[in-house]
Amino acid sequence: SVQPQVGNEVLTQWGRGTVMEIRDDERKTHVVKLSSWRLAGRSSVRCYVTANEVEVMRPYRIYDMNVFEKVEHANDLKKEATTKFSAKDYTGALELYARAVDAVRYVQHGPDSTNEVRADLVVVMITCSNNSGTCCLQLHNWERAEKFGLNALTLLDALEERKGTSKVKKIINADGISDSQLFGAWKVKSLLLIGKSQMERHEPSEAVKTLKKALDAVAAYKKEGDSMYKQLSVQEKEIRRIHAECAQKIKANKKKEKLRARAMFGGAEEKKDSEKNKTPTTFQPSESNTPASPVAGAEPSQSPVNTADPAECEKASETRTVPKKKVSFADGKTPGDVDDDSEPSFFEEHIEALFLVAGVVLGCFIVNMAWKKKS
Repeated sequence: SVQPQVGNEVLTQWGRGTVMEIRDDERKTHVVKLSSWRLAGRSSVRCYVTANEVEVMRPYRIYDMNVFEKVEHANDLKKEATTKFSAKDYTGALELYARAVDAVRYVQHGPDSTNEVRADLVVVMITCSNNSGTCCLQLHNWERAEKFGLNALTLLDALEERKGTSKVKKIINADGISDSQLFGAWKVKSLLLIGKSQMERHEPSEAVKTLKKALDAVAAYKKEGDSMYKQLSVQEKEIRRIHAECAQKIKANKKKEKLRARAMFGGAEEKKDSEKNKTPTTFQPSESNTPASPVAGAEPSQSPVNTADPAECEKASETRTVPKKKVSFADGKTPGDVDDDSEPSFFEEHIEALFLVAGVVLGCFIVNMAWKKKS
């Protein structure tokens, strides 16, 4: 048989577990942490056996695990992923976080599922989904980041709806996770993932709606003296920064739409505007053309000698227009007006075609008469 090593999956008389330690004593005691069951309050069970009392098993697969083992496996994957994320290995961290989510995604709770296990499952699902979305943002995978954010938000919304009666939520609070962390920091993180992804996918209007929900969550749970006050303050600044960027994108889109509309329909509008802006030029007589009125009692002054060319004077007199009274008929036309807009009659427009048709008909008639005479 294969000698067990630290980390091996083994089977004991009390159930399946993992070898945590091999002591250097006379019995070579193997410390095995059982994973197939645990005590109330999440207390794990450890047994101390010899090498002859354990049997090395093949590594567990997801479909072999029960609900307790799946939750434990997801938490182990989460720890490994956090280490990779701290080292900025976002691809490796995303793979482990996603595996943790998949490990507990389709868990079927049985009669032996305790509320503690349900609480652990909810926490690992929310945190791993949010962390997976954060990795996706770093990798510019906007669509997948939005999906992970929506997964976490769905769980949080369902838990918040029943926060007054949910036993699972009470256990989560008892573990040190307050409402300001659950429905404040964690929910805002999910909404930020969704909002950023929508903005990057050129949906700024939808992003603004999502960010509005995030601001509402901050306003509801941001309180001075609370443990989440500092984190919520940082998130609020991030929300406002993204909101301002979305507002600029919306403004730029509207400007593009106006330019596009002007390119399609702006020709006629510009022509109308230019006609409206045209002002009629009016003739204003100069002061030199108006004769000065004589003053009573004053000596007549000598008139200045006109040295201008007579031809130029005659030309200037011709350019002066004397206003005439305009005469109009009952139909609104004035004498001498030519109706340029009158359309020609049908006969005038198609006279050549009519003559041609008449000639063809007459020819056919003559040929027909000649044929009848021969027959």
